[in-house]
Amino acid sequence: MSLIPLTPARRAFAIIGGLIVAATWFYLVLVRPTDWSAVGGSTEALLTLAGYVGGAALLLIAVLPALPARTIGLIPIALVLNIVIGQIIGAIGIPLYLDSVGTVLIAALAGPIAGLATGTLSSVVWGLFNPAALPFAAVAAATGWLAGLMIKHGGFTTLLRVILSGMVLGLVTGALSAPVAAFVYGGTAGGGNGCAGVAAAGDGQLTTRLRHAAGVHLRPAGQGHRPAAGVGRREIPAEKDPGQPATRGKPPPCPRLTLCLGWSGRSR
Repeated sequence: MSLIPLTPARRAFAIIGGLIVAATWFYLVLVRPTDWSAVGGSTEALLTLAGYVGGAALLLIAVLPALPARTIGLIPIALVLNIVIGQIIGAIGIPLYLDSVGTVLIAALAGPIAGLATGTLSSVVWGLFNPAALPFAAVAAATGWLAGLMIKHGGFTTLLRVILSGMVLGLVTGALSAPVAAFVYGGTAGGGNGCAGVAAAGDGQLTTRLRHAAGVHLRPAGQGHRPAAGVGRREIPAEKDPGQPATRGKPPPCPRLTLCLGWSGRSR
């Protein structure tokens, strides 16, 4: 399980901490909180914070005594690296997730459990400055744990293995983040998981709980369509159908894809 030796007691702490992190993720998905303006702004947010802080604390209790001093000293640097890169990428708007560089570094040096703890703690600390980061703490934890396992088993030894490991890691973490993006932020967390979150938002409708940074506007079907915020207003002509007049400004035929393409609409 780890590159560092763990006693039975520490292993138990690590297992309990990991289960608490997973349970907190399930809580978010099942409860689907609507008020997330601040970490302490609602009961759901406080319970989420308590779950992730408790899980991170148990994971740190399990791994810190077995880590060398130089690795312990790198953990705060890894947290700062995650937060700074994540904030810069988020401000620029690039659809890439580079906020786990420090987590993967610790996972490579100390193993999957240390990566699990670092990923969880990183999102908890980041959530104090940016509340939108806290619900994705389980995703960051899974990134650290999976990266540690892959590195331990030679997943990064060749270019082909790096590509395959990255694909698996992306699929797993995308599957974990999509429900959170859908149920907490209305499927608009940005990038790939925003599109996946739309599909997870439920049959027959798109939730109107939008992430503040997305700026996407939804309009019910039949009330007209226009490009969402940040998208050009050039109308896209629909394909000509024999016997039917061409309709200008008609959105793409797939209603669940419209949000990703910048169109506002409602799933039928």
